[in-house]
Amino acid sequence: MTDQPLKPCPFCGSATAPTLIMRSVSHHVECARPAAGGCGTRGPYKSFPQDAIAAWNKRADQSKELAALRAFALAVMDCWPDGWGIDGDDLKDIATEHGMLVPEIRNSPCEDGCWCAEHVLPKEWTDGVVCYRKTALLTGVEI
Repeated sequence: MTDQPLKPCPFCGSATAPTLIMRSVSHHVECARPAAGGCGTRGPYKSFPQDAIAAWNKRADQSKELAALRAFALAVMDCWPDGWGIDGDDLKDIATEHGMLVPEIRNSPCEDGCWCAEHVLPKEWTDGVVCYRKTALLTGVEI
């Protein structure tokens, strides 16, 4: 077994509900059912207990990212079912509010395939252009 402590559930936040479930050939961490103060989420099945705990704890570390993605999805879905649409500026504002985009003043294109490079006049670069860069939350890649 391992001395590594279990982190709180990334979905319900319970610090007491997660439990290591050990079987003969596989192990996983499970959050207790709602009646017992959890949400019933199960972590991935692993061959070794320490791997099951590590996988659970990695997902627990992503709870802030999951909350941000959930908040973004809820904000986008606010348009449904009333029928009003979301235009590009609305989507950009919602993504910025929830940490998926970050505005950056640029005086030159940021990279190959830069959206701004295709839509900004050359003289505008002199004064600076607001470029909305994708964050690690959206790309999945830490910078």
